[in-house]
Amino acid sequence: MPYHQQLSGSEGVTIAANAGKVCLVNNTGKIYQLNNGSWVQMPGSDGKDVAIDSDGSVYMVNSAGKIYKYDGSKWNQLPGSSGYRISAGNGQVWLTNTSGDIFKYNGSGWDKMPGSAGKDVTVSSNGTVFLTNISGSIFQWNGHGWIMLDGSDGVTLSANNGKLFLVNTKGRIYTRTY
Repeated sequence: MPYHQQLSGSEGVTIAANAGKVCLVNNTGKIYQLNNGSWVQMPGSDGKDVAIDSDGSVYMVNSAGKIYKYDGSKWNQLPGSSGYRISAGNGQVWLTNTSGDIFKYNGSGWDKMPGSAGKDVTVSSNGTVFLTNISGSIFQWNGHGWIMLDGSDGVTLSANNGKLFLVNTKGRIYTRTY
């Protein structure tokens, strides 16, 4: 029995899974949600990144950097712009923008967090936050600042259930516990 099972569809660019939901953005910016084994297109056609919080809330950044939250039938724009990568978990929503700044959503706006040169961010289901920067270094948020972890060359990352997964510039995939 293979470890990975291929799903229908193709040309996915970014994918998020949490709270029993799976959403993806394809290479033309269309947004889909997996429903009973089939991809169902959601409204919108200009997605760049997608995130799902532990409560099932879906967030999206479009190609213009605008940030949205899905209400079940349409995308509602949140304050802010220049979004690049977005992640959600344990009631927290974090993003990096096109300038590498790092932000955390406070329910009505975005708080700029310490650090800069952020490339990708992930929030696990228990609220642990990790970041890669433009140099490929990997960091963990300790509630006050970023602690550098071992490893480098990180491009994108995801964390959940005590494991951090990272893809490097050569496409190699690494994991570590936290």
